[in-house]
Amino acid sequence: MTLSTEYFDDGHGLLHYGSGILTGREIIASAEHDLQTVKGGLPLRYILVDMTDIEQLKASSVEIREVAQINIAMAKVVGVIGVALVAPQDAPFGMARMWEAFAHATAWHTQVFHDRPAADLWLAAFRRGQAIRVQEKSERI
Repeated sequence: MTLSTEYFDDGHGLLHYGSGILTGREIIASAEHDLQTVKGGLPLRYILVDMTDIEQLKASSVEIREVAQINIAMAKVVGVIGVALVAPQDAPFGMARMWEAFAHATAWHTQVFHDRPAADLWLAAFRRGQAIRVQEKSERI
């Protein structure tokens, strides 16, 4: 599996770290695990998904929509949380933005970033109750 999971901050934070070749099935399995974990009482408040070291993302739009549906179910348990996604490469960035659209019903505060430091700053602001929507310009233009 190329998607690792780490809980921190007494279970309030969750880090998903992807590397190598990441498949849609792996993302779905991780989302299902997250749902079961929060149903078990994890006091989750924010998530960081770091796809910096992904070499290839093999996920379809159908699989990304399935992840979003699992997250919508998860939102019914945890309420509103902050989710920062780091995706320096174009394909994972686009998939992350697609997930944002599909997961809109979660009412989560979400943001996709090209770099980890920007995501860390945004999550720190979210934790202080100060997160705002960032309008990031593509560095590739």
